[in-house]
Amino acid sequence: MKGQILVMAIAAGAIAVLPACRSRESSGGPERPPGPAVLSPEVGRQLEGIVRSDAVKSAVPAGWTLESVQVQARSILVRLVGPGGAAASLEMRAQDAGGAQKGRWFSYDAPATPPGLAALAAALDAGFPASPWSEPKHEGVAPHPGEAPATLPEG
Repeated sequence: MKGQILVMAIAAGAIAVLPACRSRESSGGPERPPGPAVLSPEVGRQLEGIVRSDAVKSAVPAGWTLESVQVQARSILVRLVGPGGAAASLEMRAQDAGGAQKGRWFSYDAPATPPGLAALAAALDAGFPASPWSEPKHEGVAPHPGEAPATLPEG
């Protein structure tokens, strides 16, 4: 599981966490360790419980359903399906990555349709009791010729 990014697919009330594409992006966030911060695969496991919470369920706009929640290295992408197959998405990023709205751990730009996506993002953000951001691990990364390794082995 090391180094994988997770996708949580939500269908008919069931939630599945699946591997997704790996991103090489990194970003900072509030209350983070030194260096670029990323979301770990553990965030996907935490989101399983958060998505099932009453706070998140009640924040999903009326007539809309969560289609998927994708945890990437620097963001969480929430996709919804609405009436007539309408689609909407919301990207939650580190606070210092910009965004008109800011929660405790994430920033985001909630689209106007459907109304209420800002409340959904706030409920997801509030579901994390501690910072979901962590320092990336560089284990096993071979340096380019002439470069020092990203981290030196201990001992």
